Amino acid sequence: LPPFHPSLSREWQPYKPDPASLHYIADQWKVESAELVMIGDSCRDDIGAGSNAGATTILIDEEKRWSGVDDRRLPVRPDFIVHDLFEARVVLHELVDMVGAE
Repeated sequence: LPPFHPSLSREWQPYKPDPASLHYIADQWKVESAELVMIGDSCRDDIGAGSNAGATTILIDEEKRWSGVDDRRLPVRPDFIVHDLFEARVVLHELVDMVGAE
């Protein structure tokens, strides 16, 4: 696979859930933040950053802690919840199909 650019580390400031890192990536790719998809395993940090940026969010819930996107215990509501990256891939394909159909 080609290198992913830009790649941002934990040292990026301000830290998630601040959306600055996603806005930076959107600027680099010359797209709107709403065109991004944030995939992460931290509801508060990853999904919070994605939501704050206006991106589509996918929470990876490997431990199956959450009953669904409407679970009232969620600190931030993701657009999708999956249990692994394979399921995230399926959601991404569905999102691409939906965008392509518009």
